[in-house]
Amino acid sequence: MEEEYTEEQIAQMKMKAALEASQALPGDTFAAVPDEDIVTLEVSGQFGRVLNKVVEYLYQCEDEKTVIKSANLVANNFEGLKPDEINLHALSLWAMSNLLANFSMQAGLQNKTKIYDKDKIMTHIFGGVTSDEPLTPLTPEELEERKLKVKPSDKSREEAIVNLDEVDAEKARDARRAHRHTQRVKQFRGPKNYISDEELSAREAKSKDSNPED
Repeated sequence: MEEEYTEEQIAQMKMKAALEASQALPGDTFAAVPDEDIVTLEVSGQFGRVLNKVVEYLYQCEDEKTVIKSANLVANNFEGLKPDEINLHALSLWAMSNLLANFSMQAGLQNKTKIYDKDKIMTHIFGGVTSDEPLTPLTPEELEERKLKVKPSDKSREEAIVNLDEVDAEKARDARRAHRHTQRVKQFRGPKNYISDEELSAREAKSKDSNPED
């Protein structure tokens, strides 16, 4: 009778076999995934919130001018730029944003999302895995109670819902990513909705002129 293995044991055996195959390669070779191939990852909701925290860090770790420039480059998907013209901060922001956009889209398509209190979920996003308070979704009763407090929308249900079966998934993801960047940049810039790179430079120059001792 053949021995039966659990899915975890099978996964461990595959990982061990892959590691052994990699170690057996000649020293002047390297195993890598071709550009056109897709690797499927399993990402937990908790790890997804950590990724979100990393994106927020990328919006705060550089000066305002660098962040705004990177966000604009990412929002335009580096259109017209050569690889050597893209700075590491913008590339990091693009990579993390794409990873999060795909995670969010797949979570929705796979019906993995649940409804939470907004303040609590934001605390977990910004607090990462350090929060001691367990994150629990709203019960159907709690959600229904909140719905009763919300004024009905003027839009019909058909106008308010986007059917992903009728739109290109990649375009939907790109549009969502661009919208997220716009919202973050608006928040970063302050109450005014838009500051161009030229206006930002002029503002910095004016600040230096008014503070000659700096």
